[in-house]
Amino acid sequence: MQDVDNIVIGTGMGGLTTALLLLRAGQSVMMFEQHYVPGGWAHSFLRDGYKFSPGVHFVGGLHEGGTGREVYEGIGVANDMEFFRQNPKGYDYNIVGDDHFRMPAGVDNLRNALSEKYPKSAKNIKRYLDFNQTVYDELFIAIADKTSIKDYLLLPWRTRHIGRTGLMKFDTIAKFFLKDPVVRTHLSLQCGNYGLPPFLAPWPVHCIVSNHCIHGTSYPRGSGSGIVKAFTKNIKKLGGEIRTSTGVKRILLDEKSETKKAVGVELQNGEKYFAKRVISNADPNITYNKLLGPEHVSKKLIKKVNKTKYSAAALNLFMVVDMDLRKAGMDSGNVWYSEIPDLNKVYEAFTRKDILQDDVFPAMFITSPTLKDPVSYDGKYHTLELIVFCHYHTFEKFKDTAFGERNDEYDDFKRKIEQKMLRTLEKVLPGVSRCVKMIELGTPNTSEHYVKATEGNCYGPDKILSQVGPFTYKRKTEIEDLYMTGAATFAHGLIGAVESGVNTVATILGCEKKDLLVYNEGQELKLYEAEDDSQWPEHLKKKAEVKRRRGADKELETVEI
Repeated sequence: MQDVDNIVIGTGMGGLTTALLLLRAGQSVMMFEQHYVPGGWAHSFLRDGYKFSPGVHFVGGLHEGGTGREVYEGIGVANDMEFFRQNPKGYDYNIVGDDHFRMPAGVDNLRNALSEKYPKSAKNIKRYLDFNQTVYDELFIAIADKTSIKDYLLLPWRTRHIGRTGLMKFDTIAKFFLKDPVVRTHLSLQCGNYGLPPFLAPWPVHCIVSNHCIHGTSYPRGSGSGIVKAFTKNIKKLGGEIRTSTGVKRILLDEKSETKKAVGVELQNGEKYFAKRVISNADPNITYNKLLGPEHVSKKLIKKVNKTKYSAAALNLFMVVDMDLRKAGMDSGNVWYSEIPDLNKVYEAFTRKDILQDDVFPAMFITSPTLKDPVSYDGKYHTLELIVFCHYHTFEKFKDTAFGERNDEYDDFKRKIEQKMLRTLEKVLPGVSRCVKMIELGTPNTSEHYVKATEGNCYGPDKILSQVGPFTYKRKTEIEDLYMTGAATFAHGLIGAVESGVNTVATILGCEKKDLLVYNEGQELKLYEAEDDSQWPEHLKKKAEVKRRRGADKELETVEI
């Protein structure tokens, strides 16, 4: 007996996309999520009435013709979302020691701005950006559908630059083109978007990530939950069922079948549900080692699972401050701070066993949701999100601590980290420590608890050469009717996870990806300027006005740090 056509384990963006597209294909779907809200890394939470999103800080590719825009419109969720374009004059605000540079949207704008500020490097900057664009274009040619023998015969020539440099590290390419370490650092800081230092990062990975952002970045209205709600609304409208606070204990196999075949799931409460197909949005370690059991797959696969390296973990500091962030120099752009122009040394410091060794962190990502989503600003208090990488072993000794229970050693450790992060923030926003109204630290243990991230990782399997491209996990597993979706099967990030869901459904239905991105009911992604409300529609202006009116009388006590 089958309760549904498809069971999806986990409601990250890969799982939500998979569910929505299967529903659009006329199949029934039931989703199980162990967290109390859907979304995985894209979920949001409230503290003192202020919204934070641990995994959504920007979205790239939403410009006209951008891949992000095409995917959202093609899936059919664009009309249910609104985005604010981050400052096009500086969607990233880079601070390298005493050197400041704002990354403008657009390749030509970036080249001109860098060349004007660093005239001695102008020629090298142009060569690097031209090569970056060439390799990016060739990567799309390499994965595009081939329709003729001519396409196959010309492929080596059309992708010759990838053939020559595809196995190189980003550090090698950057140092070849960019001799000035400060210029090189400005064009390397986005390696924080995949969590690897330049000397370990594959060149194609950095090329894809930097080009994903190069036309500017945007932020969803309502933070990450704005995107999640767009998906869940359409899933429910089509009859899909989403059960939160419902963990899956194991994947059920048909014991009578000659071949191993997935037939359903058993929940943590003992209930069992059956389906024609099971799709896991959990990471490979959880899917194969915990939900399935290593005895049910080949030795080769379980060896790969156990050898998989996961990306860096992170410390996330969420804050409410009584400070005019615009007067302090911030805007809707994200701030990337590094105290030195050597990101390899910076990442080396992040992996130290004693995370409290130095007085400040060598680098930090700083962003303000209330500046990126100005409708959410109450006119009085701003929110801040700070991120620094760390190694999982820093918190491993606390992994058996029951989540939510008081642990004085853990609390004291977190407090010291908060203070160190604030001292680092002071280098960018002097005086901010005296303006804190709310502060909360998320650790790798937090990520393990809420999003079941193995070792508290941020981006799924590490984006090293042996784990990307053809070396990612297969969407169709060794187990009949068991599929995977999510970052491990394609790419990380919001758009990467969504595309993983598209790819998984294409595999299930036996069609091409392009056949799924054809939702044509007047979909048009709405993108407004975060720095200019003159073009906002009336409903956004009214919401912003109501928010400020309600916030006028709000008073929060200052937190002693």
